[in-house]
Amino acid sequence: MKVGNPTRVSCWSIVTATVILLMVLDIRAFGLVAITGSLNRVWGAYEKTLLAAIAIILFLFMDAAAKREITGSRFLDKYVLCAVLSTVSLYIFTYFKYPQQNLTQTVLAGTHFLIVPLALPLYGLLRKQGGSERIFVWMNKVTFVWYCILIFQSIIYLKSGRLFLHIDENIRNDSIRISLNSIGNLMIVYNFNALYSGRAKKKGWYVIQLALGAYCLIMVQQTRAYNVIIGICIAVIIMLHTNTPLKTLRSLILIAACFVVLDQMNIIDTMQQSFSVDNEVYGNGTKARMLATTYYWEAFLKSPLFGQGFINSKVYLTILRGNQGIFNYSDVGFLGLLANTGLLCIAFYIWPLLRWGKQVIGYLADRSKRIDNSFLIAFFIYIAGTSTTLIMTDSQRILLLPFSLAVFEYARNKPALRKEVA
Repeated sequence: MKVGNPTRVSCWSIVTATVILLMVLDIRAFGLVAITGSLNRVWGAYEKTLLAAIAIILFLFMDAAAKREITGSRFLDKYVLCAVLSTVSLYIFTYFKYPQQNLTQTVLAGTHFLIVPLALPLYGLLRKQGGSERIFVWMNKVTFVWYCILIFQSIIYLKSGRLFLHIDENIRNDSIRISLNSIGNLMIVYNFNALYSGRAKKKGWYVIQLALGAYCLIMVQQTRAYNVIIGICIAVIIMLHTNTPLKTLRSLILIAACFVVLDQMNIIDTMQQSFSVDNEVYGNGTKARMLATTYYWEAFLKSPLFGQGFINSKVYLTILRGNQGIFNYSDVGFLGLLANTGLLCIAFYIWPLLRWGKQVIGYLADRSKRIDNSFLIAFFIYIAGTSTTLIMTDSQRILLLPFSLAVFEYARNKPALRKEVA
């Protein structure tokens, strides 16, 4: 009986286990573990040094035979090299620009960008598994636990005001507000696409996941930008599955019905008013974003090549967050990335974004590819939409970047890979 290569199997099992571990670490072990002291410096809400270290170790110590399997994507090889070199350049710039920061503070401020080498083992894993379905199955399992814990915490807080999760307390509309982080939001789009496209084998499971995710999105996370962007992604998925006049009519009726229901519930009007600077709940956030736009644009113009670099908030708070200490790079999306990394963000973000955009245009031009790749099209819209705010290069969401790189690159090379196997 043919047993196969035990080393190879072991290697890819380790990759799978490590990827799952990174998902759990990204949401701080579901908020169930108290992270304090030195550990918080490398594994906090915004500190991804631990994740980056694991990603780099995974790549460096992969079996040599497995490394041969992850080659074949010249783009990923070049991208990872450029991203790492850009990060090192920013480290050098920051070290001389901000003398009051010690070397450790400088390194920790930028380690989240060093998570990108994870894209190579992930790409190899997708090739080994023959698709991205298995990894999304694991993402669904992790997010299921996360959704349930968040809903449980939300209900307990509403009933008693008690917080059992080890997270920073953030209140909005008299309820606890918790981010879904890197993959929690994306899986809502994925699960809707699986159901609407008819590809979901266990429809009940996907219905439950979609319902849990939607509840967490609206009632727990309470982030307007995500609500709008995910709503657009869902509308796009509906419209992509309109290859006949009847389906087109059905899709238009469904979208119109949803719009009418939302309008009758006064949700659309409330959403519009929330973006006003005079809004009692959201007004201060809107004002802060407007001021941050001006501040970070001026910061970029002062240093267009390197931006502000990797600043430690405890040492240079007013440079990083403005005189009032309320600005955040992620609040202004791509502009924040420009202010942070300067034109070096071309290597981090613009290059892959343009490549994915070209790939998606190719799918849209072909009706059969349009339907088969409806999730990837919606995924790209999700990435492009969050570029205005809540960009995935932010430390809180950076794990989504290597996932995106691997998934899009596998989809792009899939026809060539099939020929290679044949």
